[in-house]
Formats: sequence, C-alpha cells, structure tokens
Amino acid sequence: MLNSGRSGSLATWRKRIGGIAYGAISAISLLSSTSSWAAYTGSAPLLVANGGTGVQTCTNHGVLLGQGTAAFVCTAVGTNGQMFLGATGADPGWQTMSGDATLGTTGALTLATVNSNVGTFTNTTLTVNGKGLITAASSGTATLPTLATATGASPITITATNLLTTIVSMATPAAATINLPTAVQTAGFRLCVKDGTTNFATNNATVKSRTSGTIDGTAGATGVVMNQAHQELCFISDATNWFIE
Repeated sequence: MLNSGRSGSLATWRKRIGGIAYGAISAISLLSSTSSWAAYTGSAPLLVANGGTGVQTCTNHGVLLGQGTAAFVCTAVGTNGQMFLGATGADPGWQTMSGDATLGTTGALTLATVNSNVGTFTNTTLTVNGKGLITAASSGTATLPTLATATGASPITITATNLLTTIVSMATPAAATINLPTAVQTAGFRLCVKDGTTNFATNNATVKSRTSGTIDGTAGATGVVMNQAHQELCFISDATNWFIE
C-alpha cells in the first residue's frame, strides 16, 4: 500500500485534493470573468460604471460634481464670502457675494445692501419680511424710500410719493390733521407718518383719507388717531382703501 506518511484513508485524501482542485479552477474562472474582476484590477481610477468616481485625486476642499457615466469633476476651492450656486443644465459653481446683488423676474433690480431677510421680488415690488419696501417698473428702474419733513400748520397733506416717510415737526405744537394723498393710489403704494417732536402725545394727530376709501375699515373722512410720542404709522393701499401696517 502507498504510504503518504499522512493519516487518513485514500478516499479522504481524494476528497481533499478534489476540493483544492475545484477551488483553484473556480478562482481561475472568477479571475477570468471580465464582469467580476476586470473592473477592480489594473491601474486606478475605478470607473464610474463600476462604482467609482473615475478620478484619482480631488482638490483639497473641492466639491465633486456628478457627470452621468463620465468621470466626476472636482471644483476649485471656494473663498471667503462665496456661495455654491446652481445653474440650470450646467455645473454649479462658486459665486462671490458682495454689497450689490441683482434680483428680478422681469428686468433687474440692484440693491445697495443685501441681507438674509430679503424675500421676494416681482416686477413691481421687493418684499422684505412681508413689507413692500422697494418698487420698480418692469424695466427694473427702482423707486427707493424717501424722507420729507412737514413743519407747517395743520392740515398737512402728504405728498403722493410712493415709499415716502413724512416726519411731522410742527413749529408750534398743536393738534393736527394729516391728509393722505387725494386719491387712493395703486395697489402696493406705501407711505409713513412719524411724530418728530413728541407732539402727538399731547396734541393728537388725525390721519385722514379725505376723498375716498377707508383706513383699516374706518371711514377715510373720520380717520385714525396718532397719540403717542414719536409714534409712526405706515399706510399701504390696495387701490381702493388704506391699511395700517
């Protein structure tokens, strides 16, 4: 009998040898399968189609951008103050934010200051926190808030200028009547009245809409009373009536 120097029957060894041979053949078959191993052997990078990025390096702090089945693209590094902004049908990129920004749906409106409270801009009104602050024609020409001082005797008529704030500082403190513009203006028209000399606390001021409309449901001819020192009321039109903001 052949003595292999190892314990166990010949049948047992045949099984062991057969198992080793089967494993070797299976490994060779697996390694030769392009669908199984070709993607993971050879030179980097691992292709996108095989679960990789298609690139070997990416700029430190850069952003990877998908490119369908092509290799990913790695962006440059953003700098202080930049934001990563999207672009329809194209790769997004870093954009520098500055003191000026352009907003608009029809035409452009350039703002001197932009902050996190900026809301929506249509072709007529920029709204910040629900307030119509800046209006513009569809061409984008903006109307900025303006300031006026009224020092004359009562009654005082507010100029029909959109976004006007009138500070009432009467030379001789007295009760006053303040008339809104003679016709209710177009929807979104806004103006404000402010007590400039603490007069209203002692000598009340009545703001009226003399010719038409109501003010917060009160007849315009009756008006609403301002009776606090340094009080300010802002009025906005819906093209028929006035409302206090």
